[in-house]
Amino acid sequence: MRNIWSRPLAIAGAVALVAALGVGVLVSSAPSASAAGPASLAYPFGIACGSTSSCQVVGDTTSFAGLIFGTADAGVTWSQERVPSNLTFPDKLISRYVTCPSRSECLALGDQGNHPAILRTANGGVSWSAVSLPRALRKGYAAVACGSAAQCVAAAPYVSEFVIGTHNGGKSWSHEALPAGAGGGIPDMSCGSANHCQLVVGNSVLGTTNGGRTWVLEHLPKAVASANFDLVSCHSAGSCLATGNVSGSRVVSIRTANGGKSWTAGKVPGGAQQDVQLSCGSNSACLGIFITSSSVELLKTSNAGRSWSPVKLPSGFGAGDIACVSRTVCEAVGGDGTSAFALRTTNGGATWTVNPV
Repeated sequence: MRNIWSRPLAIAGAVALVAALGVGVLVSSAPSASAAGPASLAYPFGIACGSTSSCQVVGDTTSFAGLIFGTADAGVTWSQERVPSNLTFPDKLISRYVTCPSRSECLALGDQGNHPAILRTANGGVSWSAVSLPRALRKGYAAVACGSAAQCVAAAPYVSEFVIGTHNGGKSWSHEALPAGAGGGIPDMSCGSANHCQLVVGNSVLGTTNGGRTWVLEHLPKAVASANFDLVSCHSAGSCLATGNVSGSRVVSIRTANGGKSWTAGKVPGGAQQDVQLSCGSNSACLGIFITSSSVELLKTSNAGRSWSPVKLPSGFGAGDIACVSRTVCEAVGGDGTSAFALRTTNGGATWTVNPV
């Protein structure tokens, strides 16, 4: 899930920053003193959950020192996790990704001096280590997705046709080229099973059915021909939802129920101008964060993007990234520039609880 977190801004300023950067911005009110988390984590960038109770949050301090926090009790308590002392995580400008294919296995993108790093935990975040990458593969990766603990793929931004994959849990990685014609840009990717993944970049959607070893350009509806796709979320091998932006003025969505063999255009509320985050907890139920001309909104679909409705968060809180692990259970993360907080729903967004990170 792609995200750039900004200090509290006026909505107009946030929209201007989104337009300039082409990526998501979180705008939130400061939490109350009773709910405020410790000041060590000021800018939460991303969240991933390997189960309904186990999640990881990546982010920065006010001085952009990278941190990882984890929970094993469904977000009630969070603890800082150990990363190698010579790593700064995540990279200040691009790498804000974490993905967890299981309760114990997670991968995250970071920065080791002037070299990008992929971090891995096999014990639920108790400890993290840097995955060794050959020099030729040391790119600034901006997306990573795992269909299983063994099968993962990562993509570099603005490097046309550059994807790497692992088929042994990150022990080794190899270059897995995309077909000619794949657009450049900041990618997003999601895996619905060990072998089935989708990658969106520019005006292209690509799919793999063999864990990333080969990719094919997929045919999209003419109605979204002018869109640049930003986000994709797959809940199963066949079911995925993707959203994109047309000229910075409106958001479009597409869905597939057959693993990308065909896509159908859906609807997004007319006021949405930028898609920020997207997460599907089932084949039909997804939550998305969108920016309108006057607000940042959390929207819900229960029919794979055919229609959307607003979701109300607790007063004073906003979500910058979200991870749904089932149709009803989702964990979101936000912050105000001095502290971070997690929001959890167990009823599909009808009600939320808030805990400090």
